[in-house]
Amino acid sequence: MISFNDNYGLPTPPERAVAMVFHVQLSTQDWDSACGHVRRSTTLKHIEFRVIGDSKTTYEYLSRMFDRCHEYRCPLESIVFPRSKDLLRRRSLEIVVNFMRSRPDTLWSLDLCPANLGDGCIKMIIDAMNSSVRIGTLKLRGFGKNGEAAIDDDNVESVLTSSNSQYLEELQIHGLVCKYDALSVFLKREDTNIKQLNVRGNHVMNVECAQMLLGSIPANSTLKHIQLGKLFSSGDGTLQTACGMLKDLVCNQSNFTSLCQSNHNLFDIGYSMTDMKHCHQDIRLAMEINERENCSVNDRRRSKLRAFYFQGEFDIQPFIAMDVELMPNILELVTMSEECVAHEKKGRLRKGAYVSARNGHLGSIYRIVRNCHIPELFSFPSQEDQMQQLKEENAVLKEKMTKLEQDILSLRLQNEQLTIGRGASSPNKRTRPDHE
Repeated sequence: MISFNDNYGLPTPPERAVAMVFHVQLSTQDWDSACGHVRRSTTLKHIEFRVIGDSKTTYEYLSRMFDRCHEYRCPLESIVFPRSKDLLRRRSLEIVVNFMRSRPDTLWSLDLCPANLGDGCIKMIIDAMNSSVRIGTLKLRGFGKNGEAAIDDDNVESVLTSSNSQYLEELQIHGLVCKYDALSVFLKREDTNIKQLNVRGNHVMNVECAQMLLGSIPANSTLKHIQLGKLFSSGDGTLQTACGMLKDLVCNQSNFTSLCQSNHNLFDIGYSMTDMKHCHQDIRLAMEINERENCSVNDRRRSKLRAFYFQGEFDIQPFIAMDVELMPNILELVTMSEECVAHEKKGRLRKGAYVSARNGHLGSIYRIVRNCHIPELFSFPSQEDQMQQLKEENAVLKEKMTKLEQDILSLRLQNEQLTIGRGASSPNKRTRPDHE
C-alpha cells in the first residue's frame, strides 16, 4: 500500500501497490507525482481519499487524476471519498463517474458515506447505474451535515430499481429515514445478489418496519447480513412473532422439503440478534450453521438435516420410494457430521475449517432400515437360486428360438409357393421361324 502522509515515503514500489491512501492534502507537485503512480500501476485496485482539499481543490485534483481514462492500466475497482465540511459537488463527482463509465466490466466499490453530497450527486449515481456502471458496493449518507435528509424515498427506490441494481452486493445508507417499502420490494426480488444491507444507521427503526423487512427475505436470498432495528418490544408478544418468522426462514421444520428449502445464507439481522439467539435454541444453532465459512450451501443444508430432522421418530416417507443407489448416501448423511478443526497443524486444514467425521449415532440408521423395504440392498440370493434362475431364463430362450425357426420355415415355404405360382401363370413365348 502507498500511504501519503506527513512522512511521505514509498515503502512499496509504486507500480506494484494494490492500495493508495491520501492522509494529508498534497501540494500540486506531489499530487501530480501520485497521479503518475496511478497511471503507471498495473496492480492498483483501491484509492482512499481521507483528505483532498476544499471544493475548488477537489475538482482540480480529481480532474488531474481521472480525466485521462485511456492512459490507465491499473485494475482500479474501489474508491473512498473523504469526510469534509465542504460539499462534494456534482462536477467533482462527475469526473470519477465518467472514469467508471469507461470501465463497464468492472464491479465497483464506491464509498461516499463520509462525504457531504451536493445537489445532483445522488441522481448522477442513479443515472450511471441505469447505463453502463456496475456497482457492487455502494455506501451513502442519508443525512446531510445540517441534519437534513440527503436521500429521500424516491432516491432509494431509484437506486434499488436501476438497470444494474442486481449487481449490488453491499448497500449502506446511514441515517436513512423512509418507509422502507422500496427495500422490501428489493429484498423479494429473485435476480439480486445482495449480501449485506445496512439502512438503520442512527435512526431507530420501529418494530413494524423491522419485521416487514425480515418477512421480505426469501428462502433463496443471497443476503448474509442485514442491519435491522429492534424486532420486538417487551411484553406485547412481538418477540414470539419475530422468533417464529426467523425460525421459519432459516430452519423451517414443517417437513423434509421445507427444511431443505430454508435459507442457508443469512446469519446476522443486527440489533436483536443476540436476544433472539438466547431466547430460541433452534435459531442459535441454525444461524451458527449459516455463519460457517468455506462451507457450501449444500453442506449447511446437510448439517441442518442432522441437527433438526434426523432426531427421534422422524418422518421416513421421503425415503420409502427412494432409488436403492441413493441409500448409501442417506446412511452416510445420518452417520457423518461436519466437525470444526480446533487446532491448526502444518500441512493440514486451517483452524475453523469443517471436516466430515463419524458421530456414532445409529438410531437413525435403524429407523430407516426398519421402515424402508429394499431387498436389493439387504438380501443376497444363493448360488443355487442364481443357477435355477439361469436355467429358467435359458429354457425361455430355447422356446423362443424354436418358435423363430418354425416361423422361418413357414416363411420359406410360402416364398417357394409364390415363386411356383408366378411360373405357372406366365404365357408361352412364341418362337421365331428359322430362316433358310
